[in-house]
Amino acid sequence: MYRLRYRLLAISLMPNPKPDQITIPDWNFSCTGCGDCCRRWHVAISPQEEERLKALEWEDEDQVPPRLTTTINGFEYLAHTADGHCIFLDTEGDVCKIHRRFGYQAKPKGCRVYPFNISTTFPGEYSVIGRFDCQAVRANYGKPIAASTKLIRGYIDEMGLRGGFDRFVLDDLSEKEVKKITAGVFRQLISNNDIDVRKKLISTVISVDRLEKLGGTFLTQTDLDEVLTSFFARSVSNCGLLKHRKPNKIERWRFLNLFMSFLRRDEEMIGRGIRSRVERSVVFWRLLFRTGNLRDIGSEHPDGELTLADLFTTPIANIEEIDWSLYLDLIKLRLQSFQFFGPTNYDLSFYIGLKSLCFSFPLVIAAAKCSAMVRYKDLCCILPEDIDYAVGVIDHNLGRSALLGMGIFTAMIGQSTKPAAYSRLVYALLH
Repeated sequence: MYRLRYRLLAISLMPNPKPDQITIPDWNFSCTGCGDCCRRWHVAISPQEEERLKALEWEDEDQVPPRLTTTINGFEYLAHTADGHCIFLDTEGDVCKIHRRFGYQAKPKGCRVYPFNISTTFPGEYSVIGRFDCQAVRANYGKPIAASTKLIRGYIDEMGLRGGFDRFVLDDLSEKEVKKITAGVFRQLISNNDIDVRKKLISTVISVDRLEKLGGTFLTQTDLDEVLTSFFARSVSNCGLLKHRKPNKIERWRFLNLFMSFLRRDEEMIGRGIRSRVERSVVFWRLLFRTGNLRDIGSEHPDGELTLADLFTTPIANIEEIDWSLYLDLIKLRLQSFQFFGPTNYDLSFYIGLKSLCFSFPLVIAAAKCSAMVRYKDLCCILPEDIDYAVGVIDHNLGRSALLGMGIFTAMIGQSTKPAAYSRLVYALLH
């Protein structure tokens, strides 16, 4: 409690810097008008925005209901129809009615900012990436995000972002040391074309585990420029020393619980009643022990019967042909923007944030396998569209879920990213 109070006080005393230092990795985005972001996702509305929307002069043909918002757990959000989409979405043309009649700036802040993920990083610095739950971002479609820097500066001011990483989330490392370690992971492991995707992520977990054990005091007294190259090389070599026995029942159960939690979207915000909890539990148990349908969780998931336990027993027929570049792009952008710890990932510290980022790999494998397994009953052949689906659904909740932000889930991810357990998990899913 005292630590939390200290952090809140430290952040409140930080000056609100002008958004001049903005890191925007090389990536593109232009809206395709698909309307996916207007379906199922709920946009928070401030009292001022609600009053502004009510004051807009709508015509009868717009068919806008009198109640524009809905209260969920004490907070106001744009209302949704019974079909699950925003009341302002014209489903015939996938067009926002607000945008069509009153222009882009008339839309709520949450709608305008999406799919940009904007965050404070180090004091006086900000970073921006595109959210990979947007299909246009995943496709790297459109103009460079950096071309929207002026617009993004306006969002930073409007959102009132301030502060930056403090010593608690930096694990007693300096800004310079954090940047060097992150750059080393990026260049020597994730971008290393001489090792496959398994070794990239397992080597990263090994490296993070050892760096954390060395401690901040040791690292601050070490010339990282001399040490890190050989350090990461040893981590790659040590991948082969890990024994790849099958995950035990506890490890499998823990992973499947986390996986199911990552597949949930805004239902966790809405369905907190007893009936909703029971319904979700029934779906979960069916998927674990019998056969179930992920579509029962949400309309974006594959429609077909499967059993999640089969993720550990069903071999991938085309394992050597899978293109993981989209997933690696996500990891690279998160590293370049420092959006894997701190405010973009449940306020996790540096090392735990890196582990959490690495844990996305087995989650993406599992989601891709689910997508492939419902296509053919007796064959798991992972195609590009399976990877596209998997990256989108996992990134949606990567650092953004109120449920996954609870300490119990952080603890489970920590257990799952111990080097030996993590390696067993990855190899079991990719067998």
